[in-house]
Amino acid sequence: MMEDAAKREPEEDCTFCASRRAIEEAAEVSLKTAIEIVHDPMVHKVMMLDILSNMVDWHTKIGESLMEDDCTEAGISWLRDAGKFQSMMGVLLSIEIGDNDWLVKE
Repeated sequence: MMEDAAKREPEEDCTFCASRRAIEEAAEVSLKTAIEIVHDPMVHKVMMLDILSNMVDWHTKIGESLMEDDCTEAGISWLRDAGKFQSMMGVLLSIEIGDNDWLVKE
């Protein structure tokens, strides 16, 4: 699986091939739009948690797939990274944004 990916051309079958500029602009627009729609910093906390959750799911899925393909070392790396994203979620949940923060856990 990993060897096949290494042999492919960078643009071939690539769903993650946007330019750095396009990615940064999309992120900036999304953040600005969210805070304009909801004038509360909680919207950004919720966005961060959603993004981290997506990263946990993606890294777990890839890690498990690699493990099934007997790419144990690579699979373990992806699963460890999933755990790091989970840790980030835990830290974020321990930070109170304000009186409106229904997500804070102590």
